[in-house]
Amino acid sequence: MKIALLLMTLLILPAAAATADTIPDQFDLVAVKFTGVESVSESELAKTLAAQMPPIWKVWLPSPVLSAEDLEEDRLRIQQFYRNNGYYQTAIAVAVTVSGAEPDRRAEEAASGNSATTEPEESPTETLPRVKVTYEITEGPPVLIESIDMAITSAVKGVDRTTLLADTRLEIGQVFKVAEYEEAKKNINRTLGNRGYPFAEVTGHAVVDPKVNQAKLSFRVIPGPLCVFGPTTINQEGTEVSETVIRRALTYAEGDVYDADKVETSRRNLFRLDVFRVAVIKPEGPPTAEDGPVPMRVQLKSKDRRSVRLGVGYGTEDKLRLQAALTYRNLAGLGGRLTFSARTSSVLKNIQLAYDQPYFLDARNSLSARAGNELEDPPAYKNRRIFTDVALNRQLGQDWFLRLSYGLSSNNEESVAADEPLDIEELPFLAEDTLVSVVGMEIARDSRNNLLNPTTGSLLGAKISVAPDFLGSELTYYQPVIDVKKYVPLYKDIILAGRVHLETIQEIQDSSFIPGFKRLYLGGSDTVRGYAYQELPPLDRNGDPIGGQSSFNASVEARFPIYKELSGVTFLDTGLLDKDPFRLNFSDMLYTCGVGLRYNTVIGPIRVDFGYKLNPPTGKDIGDFTNPNDIIGDRWRFYINIGQAF
Repeated sequence: MKIALLLMTLLILPAAAATADTIPDQFDLVAVKFTGVESVSESELAKTLAAQMPPIWKVWLPSPVLSAEDLEEDRLRIQQFYRNNGYYQTAIAVAVTVSGAEPDRRAEEAASGNSATTEPEESPTETLPRVKVTYEITEGPPVLIESIDMAITSAVKGVDRTTLLADTRLEIGQVFKVAEYEEAKKNINRTLGNRGYPFAEVTGHAVVDPKVNQAKLSFRVIPGPLCVFGPTTINQEGTEVSETVIRRALTYAEGDVYDADKVETSRRNLFRLDVFRVAVIKPEGPPTAEDGPVPMRVQLKSKDRRSVRLGVGYGTEDKLRLQAALTYRNLAGLGGRLTFSARTSSVLKNIQLAYDQPYFLDARNSLSARAGNELEDPPAYKNRRIFTDVALNRQLGQDWFLRLSYGLSSNNEESVAADEPLDIEELPFLAEDTLVSVVGMEIARDSRNNLLNPTTGSLLGAKISVAPDFLGSELTYYQPVIDVKKYVPLYKDIILAGRVHLETIQEIQDSSFIPGFKRLYLGGSDTVRGYAYQELPPLDRNGDPIGGQSSFNASVEARFPIYKELSGVTFLDTGLLDKDPFRLNFSDMLYTCGVGLRYNTVIGPIRVDFGYKLNPPTGKDIGDFTNPNDIIGDRWRFYINIGQAF
């Protein structure tokens, strides 16, 4: 690798560099800085270097020990990074600042007495200079695409040269980037693979003239034969899943024109079963004749049938969270999952048994069922609940789904936070078992690209739940919900995210009151940041939450990168609760604003937010006329949680 980097310098224009005698032979790196970076991502550039400083939060890690040769190699890496991004005349100078010296750790270890033959007093500790490195970059002009040529060796059914040129996503006059050129080849292959040509070959070359800063690009396309899907053979290793379930996961059918996207979707569907650790779908070979069938082969290796998951977390509202789950996969060979789980926090203690069956009856359905016992103990109320529910989900289209559900629960509301019940009619619910039997229907369009940390797409959903007496419900009501979320990429990885949530609950039939465990609440890290969990008015005279029957919540926030996995947000939240159903006075809206930090992890971003009340409620809003102008609660609120707020 070192030889290749040195040889590369013979192929590029000369670049200014620090002289070798200005850089110590070996040193402790304490800082890396770039100047002159304007046209490329500084964070992506830094990732290519050997000179990597440990993350700030890993204070226990020592600074790296490097040499002058390492810095020269990094200079060449910077040069190559710029070439790959279209800048062939970039000059890089390496400047170093020696800020002192510290003991050589390896010498200390040798002299620490670990060796029986070495006397510490006879092995003086060596020191290494502490060095700050600055890469001074002069970018120069970019290389622009002068021409794009494409040769297709044979006719392609349903695709012409203009379509394939458009699929390259390259244009004359744009900066030539190696990655985009290679991606253009993949895009052409993808287009042909989706039109029945899985064996297409795409080659080409790029001729760069750095003297005039121009690049001439060419592609050569060999489509190969037009194909249709042939029969599919399934091979399984380990615990076998019913072939009926596996074939329901396949989105292509025998006789259809070959479509590479359908093959990839089928592969993802098999992984979503959570039964297989390996899933490969590929054609067995080219057809013997044009328009011929291509036999397909599915290679599967199963996971262990049992798995244990332990989790620990912390949130500002529910404090320490502990969770444990035991999962048994592929129940009865149908690909289903049976999970026994338990979790505990300061607001919820739960134990439940859940079953999930994908591809129930056909490829578009999934079935889920739960049964359990839990204690809900948020600030507003305390409720013990024994429950069971079942839901059928049906995929209506690429992004649309329909959900039908039924739930039965026995609720024992032990207490409410307010000193007195909101209404004399709440008294029968306290310390009494209340049966709730509810059916629900939800339809939604969800095009978000990532459920944990979306950056594009949207969610548009409508849901209604009805608990009538003819289903045996002792509390009768209906509850409509509208939920909208939108994510829009702006400039340089800045994401604008917005949300609107509207909900109400209306008592029906013999019920004339909604108890605390079914009322609506706002405030906390996921709704109106700046207020404590469930703190948004209406409140009683002590400032305890009462809840409402109508709820409106809206948020908008800008999410922007800071450094590597660290990003920031600025947000504006608003919310409103009303004691009555289907009634909202928007002149009473409460607003908050704030800032936050996110650190991306595989389980979602770790979130820290600071919320500030812009128009906080005062004593007169809760009937406290002895202190009518005093703000209720703190004006600032600090939150820690996992996952985006929405």
